[in-house]
Amino acid sequence: MPSNLDKLFYVILMSFLKIFWIIVVYILSLRLFVHKLFDKVRNCKWSKAVRIDTGEYSETNTLNIAFNRTGEALAISNYDQGVYVRRFIPNKGWLEATCIDKTINSDNPEATTRSRRYDPQICLDGQGNSLASWHEDQEFEIVSGHTGTSWINQYRVGSGWGEPRPFDLDLNGCGAVKIAGDQQGNVIAVWCRNSREQSTVACKHYSPETGWGKTFKISEHSLYIHNLNIFGDQQGHYVVTWDGREDHSADDEFFYKGHVPVYARYYSINNGWSDEELIRSDFYYDKIDFEVAFDQSGNVILVWEHYIVASPDRSIICAIRYSVDNGWGRACEIDPGITDRSENISESNNPKIAFDHAGNAIAVWYQNSDRRYGAIWTNRYNSKSNSWERAHHISTENANQTEPQLAVATSGTACVTWAQQGGIACSLYTNDTRWSSPELIHKDNRTYGDYAPRIAIDSKDMFIVIWMQESSKFSTFWSRIYTEKTGWETSERLLRDYACHSLSPEVELDPAGVAHVIWDTSDRESCNTHFWSSYLQLQDNTDA
Repeated sequence: MPSNLDKLFYVILMSFLKIFWIIVVYILSLRLFVHKLFDKVRNCKWSKAVRIDTGEYSETNTLNIAFNRTGEALAISNYDQGVYVRRFIPNKGWLEATCIDKTINSDNPEATTRSRRYDPQICLDGQGNSLASWHEDQEFEIVSGHTGTSWINQYRVGSGWGEPRPFDLDLNGCGAVKIAGDQQGNVIAVWCRNSREQSTVACKHYSPETGWGKTFKISEHSLYIHNLNIFGDQQGHYVVTWDGREDHSADDEFFYKGHVPVYARYYSINNGWSDEELIRSDFYYDKIDFEVAFDQSGNVILVWEHYIVASPDRSIICAIRYSVDNGWGRACEIDPGITDRSENISESNNPKIAFDHAGNAIAVWYQNSDRRYGAIWTNRYNSKSNSWERAHHISTENANQTEPQLAVATSGTACVTWAQQGGIACSLYTNDTRWSSPELIHKDNRTYGDYAPRIAIDSKDMFIVIWMQESSKFSTFWSRIYTEKTGWETSERLLRDYACHSLSPEVELDPAGVAHVIWDTSDRESCNTHFWSSYLQLQDNTDA
């Protein structure tokens, strides 16, 4: 028979095993609960980085990308040898590249090698149909007012890409065609034509039901037209901007210096074109770089860095708003700048703008107030008062703060992130508490330097921030995610690239919940440029 000591040992052993299994079950349950509550966005990892140019040629000149509401994407890239597109399908990734410029197969190789394709653009509707355009110049005359041919090609679900064709029979002497489209498949195309007698901005509309309409003029000038751009919101609202110059002989945009007037027209699918608006008459040409945001109703705000040639020279931040109900407002200075008596200068740079769902807007930028450090500044447009509030700084820390990036949630919560000495920082805005104190979301070290932060937000108000680290040996991409419930998650490394210097990253969240990071690289030895992508499928970040 077992002794009392054996019985006691058995009881202790069973009790210990019971407690052990209770603890195991508790830990597993707690882990599952925490995962469901805080970590639903981690159902998928970032994909392996892939090249989204063709991979066939040594260097990509330009890449543009478009998304639709189903999660599909199209990337278009151009080479001296041709124009290619790659399609992204959710849960499948990037498909093989397709050449859509059949002139690459011309029987005249000499003409093919002497021509150059540039300014590729692409539109993608909600059904997967798309339209691409590019410009071909046989003589490499790529300054404004060049000659050449603009081409288009269309993709239809079920039939694929068609044959490229010249966009217009009378494009000699015209700039490259600019296109923009909405989710219903409507496309608007604009281009300029300069002559010694008169310059024009022309336009064509495309609809899936009726095809291309007739060419018509949206502006005529005695000035030479340059720097034509179109901005759209995927809902059928567009803004077209351009500038004019008196002297066509100084038409090289890289060397032209001076003040030019800049014009704009607004277009909506439902209401047509607004009147032409002179935004300002004193733009310094090198500084025309608009940031544009549309609200849900189609109202739009343009912000820009405005260079003032004075004594002393300085740059300020300006804005202009178009209202669907009232038309264009007056351009105003939302940051009049600071004059520092010791340095006699203030420089405001890199403005960003975003709307919330109530029609309010937030602008951010960085400002060098004494040539020694940068500080992040902000101003807010109030839709109820139809006016801008007072500009103020988010942080005055002497940390060389630069490259602010902004995203705004549907609730009005905003996040601005920037690079500074010591790492990547951010500040959060709410309607109740306004801007929070800045905090570091990633701290660098002496070996690496953090820079080029980017931010995006999905339809469920989740912010994704990415940034880069660069050393003499490799480039590294990092990401971090924020939600109002969970705060900041742990930083995650996307990629370490030993072969290339990485440049110009962008992060975009499409309506289907796919986060795409796009960047270009320059080979350390050959200096060839290529484009890469990594994506994160956000399968589920609903409430627990």
